[in-house]
Order: sequence, then structure tokens, then C-alpha cells
Amino acid sequence: MSRGRMWLASGVIVFIVVGQLYDTIRARENWPFSNYPMFARLTEHSDYSRLVMRGVLRNGHEVELGDPDYSAPMPVDHVRVALEHAERSADPVAQMKAVLQQYMTHYEARRKAGLHKGEPLRGVHVYLLRWRHIDPWASNAHRPDQSILIFNTLNPRKPPKVALQESTEGM
Repeated sequence: MSRGRMWLASGVIVFIVVGQLYDTIRARENWPFSNYPMFARLTEHSDYSRLVMRGVLRNGHEVELGDPDYSAPMPVDHVRVALEHAERSADPVAQMKAVLQQYMTHYEARRKAGLHKGEPLRGVHVYLLRWRHIDPWASNAHRPDQSILIFNTLNPRKPPKVALQESTEGM
């Protein structure tokens, strides 16, 4: 490698290292550098809550609706975010009913087209799952401390006022 290329490579490396150190020390974000604020501090709590949808089959049993094929091309997390927005809207019953009706219509169209192997749904239940403490290894991730039915498409009514607090500390 020529002397000029060596100086150029060294200069680029020094620029990147100094820029990253500057942003980290000053707790700033100047593109393309970052102090990674999402990971820069520990949260004081390890409680976590989230909304989940469960399909109600014709026989009354519930099934998880987490399979990406059910809602493709839209990720199921986007449906969850739409439900959170609906819950905080001026008319949560109408908004949640509209979101879930659209989801069920999409689910059924994809099922009939053979794009997933899910069973026909009679309705959808939306639950708020809460964990008081997620341990560092997330061994209790599949066992929430509390499960609250907040919306039922078969019997729609105003969802109870519950605080949705998300903390990914420990997850």
C-alpha cells in the first residue's frame, strides 16, 4: 500500500473513532455517529405489558394470532399498534371494532386463498398481558402475572381503562 493510501485510511479511521467518542462523551447524536441512547441507561423497573390478539374458533376455543402469515404483508405488531391507538381514541369501541373487523376480513381472505393454515374465526379477543417482573433470562416470558380481556368482537363494549406500560428491561 502506498504512503498516500496509508495516510488516507488512517485519517478515515481516526475520524470515525474521534467522532464516535465525541458523540458518546457529549451524549449527542450527529449522523453517522450515535451515543445509542436506547441502551445508555438502565430502567428502574422491570414490569412489562402488551396487547395480544387471540382468535375465537367456532367451537369457542382460543388460538394465538401471532403467525405472520395470518396478517401478511402487514406484521402483527402493526395491528397491535393500531389497537393501542384505537384504545386511546375518542370512540374506542368503534375504532377497535373497525381494526379487528379489517383484520378478520384479511385473515379469512388469506385463509380461503390457502395462504395460511389457520381455522375459520368466529371472533377475536384482545387481552392486556402484564408481568410485574420479567427476570433477566425472560424465563417467565410465557407466563404473565395478569391477563385482562379488554375487547371482544363477539360482545363489543367500552374497553376498561388500563395503563399500557412497556419496558423491555430484562427482555
